This record gives sequence, structure tokens and C-alpha cells, in this order.
Amino acid sequence: MKIKLLILDFDGTIADSKSIWIESISKSLKERGIKINKRVIKEKIGYRLRDFLKLSKIKKRDRETLRREIKESVAERIKTVKPAPHFTTIKRIKMRKVIVSNSPRKILENFFSRHKMRFDYIITDPRTKEGAIRFLCKKYRVNVNEAIYVADKIRDKKAAQSVGCKYILVRAVSWDKPKLSKMKNKNIINNLKGLYKIL
Repeated sequence: MKIKLLILDFDGTIADSKSIWIESISKSLKERGIKINKRVIKEKIGYRLRDFLKLSKIKKRDRETLRREIKESVAERIKTVKPAPHFTTIKRIKMRKVIVSNSPRKILENFFSRHKMRFDYIITDPRTKEGAIRFLCKKYRVNVNEAIYVADKIRDKKAAQSVGCKYILVRAVSWDKPKLSKMKNKNIINNLKGLYKIL
């Protein structure tokens, strides 16, 4: 079946942004006297920031302020982040292209304006990736199996599969890179250049 809709993740797929998230989270927590090992942050990062702070047992009254501080720090630093290798491949693909990301809109807008990238639609901080995929397929009147979700984490693969969407995982700047490097799967590619060959 022909692919009609390209759904892309942002962090770890298009942008090599993991380190600025870890540094921003670590700095904000440290300033509040909250000690969480960077290894723990690395393991839990990738969830929505709200969920990450909840999982990390941050007091409820501190969560929203922390969230705002971290997002502002990342939005400021995102312009220094390198795009994933061969990210310009995305520009050459001729179909509807949309973004589904847990990152706030300002972060994406700052990055995309710097790299002169445009997308048909952007969903930020969705309640669930599954719900976002369904919404986009309905919006563009395509069957879920006519869409492909390009992401970097194993849980993204599971989200796509759970709604019947095709998926591709990209290793290059993946937040799950060590796990993906051990896996053999035709749906895992080394970098975005491989995407052009598939589509």
C-alpha cells in the first residue's frame, strides 16, 4: 500500500537534542536542591516532561515552575543543536509531512526556522502518540496503514503498531541508540538518508 502521510518525531529523530534536555533538567533540579543522578535522567527522559517530573517524585507544587524553566532553557539552546545526519532528506520527500513531539511548540519553531524546514501540521505535547497518529490520519483522510511514523524510541514503535501504523526507527541520534544498535529489524535504519530509499 502506498504511503500518503509521513509522521515524524522530533527529539532524537530530526534533532540531536538529548544532551540539552539532560543539562537543562539537571541544572533546574540542582538549583532547587533536588538531586537526581544524570544517569536516571537519561533513562527516564523521552517521556512528556510533565510525566518525567511526576515519575521523578518531584513535589506537585514545584512541577509546573520546573517545567516552565526547563522548556525555556531548551528553547533558548535549541538553536545550537545539530540536526540529525541527512535531515535534508526530509525536504526532498514529496508527501504531507507532519510532526508529533513531546517538546513544546516554541522549541520546534526555533529549530525549524533556523534550518528552514516547514511541515504541514505540528502536534506538540500530545496526551498520547497513538491518539496523535489517529487524529492526523483522520485530519488528512488517510487510512492508518497508509501513514508511516518515523521516530527513534522503541515505545514509538509500539505506539505506531498499536494503531496499525507503519513505522521506521532511526538510529543516528536516537535516545534509544544502544538498544537499537543491538536489534536487527528491517524497520530500523541508520540515518534519515535511508528513509528516502524506503519511501
